[in-house]
Amino acid sequence: MTHADLVTKWQAEAAALDHRNALVPGGALCREFLADLEGVIKSEAEEVLTVDQAAVESGYSKEHIARMVRQGTVPNAGRKQAPRIRRADLPRKPGRLLAPSQLVSYDPTTDARDLLCRQRRTR
Repeated sequence: MTHADLVTKWQAEAAALDHRNALVPGGALCREFLADLEGVIKSEAEEVLTVDQAAVESGYSKEHIARMVRQGTVPNAGRKQAPRIRRADLPRKPGRLLAPSQLVSYDPTTDARDLLCRQRRTR
C-alpha cells in the first residue's frame, strides 16, 4: 500500500461512514488506521533506491553515497556494479528535516477553501 492508497482508502471509509451517519468505536477505527499506516511506513522503508534517488532523498551527493556504499558504511542492496540502497538504510544529512518526497507542495485550492472557511466563521 502506498501513501495514495492509504489516503484513498480512508477517504472512502470516511465518506461511507458519513453517508450512513455511523457511530463507530473510535479506538477500533484508530487502531485500523494505524495498522495501515504502519504497513505503508514499513513498505517504504524496504523500497530500494538507485544512487541518484538516494542522493536526492538524503541530501548527500551521488559521489558521497557511492563512496559510503563502497566503504560499507551504507549496505548495498544491489550488485557491486549497480549499487542500490534501501530507504531504511539511507543516511540523512545533518540539518535536513525532510526528504524532498516528504515535502508538501502548495495547493491553491486548499488554501482558497481554508480562507473561505475562516471568512465564514468571522461573519
